[in-house]
Amino acid sequence: MAYVEAYLNSSNNPNSSCYANFKLGFGNWMLDRKDLVPQYLERSKLSAKEHFEHDYFAKLMIEKYEENNNTFTKFDESRIMTENYLQAREFNAASQCLTHIQEYIQEGDYKNQESEEIISLWESYFRGLLCNGEKKYEEAIQILENEVLPHENKIKNVRSSFYMIPYSLVEIGEALMKLDRKDEAIQYFRRAKGYSNYLFEKYLMYRIIRPLESIKDISKPLDDH
Repeated sequence: MAYVEAYLNSSNNPNSSCYANFKLGFGNWMLDRKDLVPQYLERSKLSAKEHFEHDYFAKLMIEKYEENNNTFTKFDESRIMTENYLQAREFNAASQCLTHIQEYIQEGDYKNQESEEIISLWESYFRGLLCNGEKKYEEAIQILENEVLPHENKIKNVRSSFYMIPYSLVEIGEALMKLDRKDEAIQYFRRAKGYSNYLFEKYLMYRIIRPLESIKDISKPLDDH
């Protein structure tokens, strides 16, 4: 967190300010330095550029925080931390955070949180990503294919969650590539390429284009979703 703050203090790039300040606010929240949170979230709001995907995500999270009496829900705490740990390939820590989400589902306490369906989908999604990270590729494919993708319609209008659908397709494609099932994998990459206007689309496109280009598949027509 100190690194992010030092970067902000030395950088003249306004494009980094919104999301970095959100992360500093959230980090201080998790460290129980709640008196510092409002100043960072306010800076985040003032520097937001909604056409930047991370800024839009920060805006959505801050709106939820404010609607919930200036409180991050237990689910959002665990969701953000799980995603961060997965991206950092800290799989043991991600597994611990995932356990918290599973506890919320078992307890059935969804007050001031997402719906039960959405929390359950995030639990399945993270479990699939964790299996991929731990090289349990067959298990990852089964989870994402059977527990996440069939529920696309339930979250198609929930922008803060919908991106898990194209991301799941790519995760399955990458797992199939690891299993040397390239023909199947390409179908999932091509399906993912057919989606647009979701959060973090730009970052996923790099993971889609690379395998498609590797087999000269990029010009072929797309399958339906």
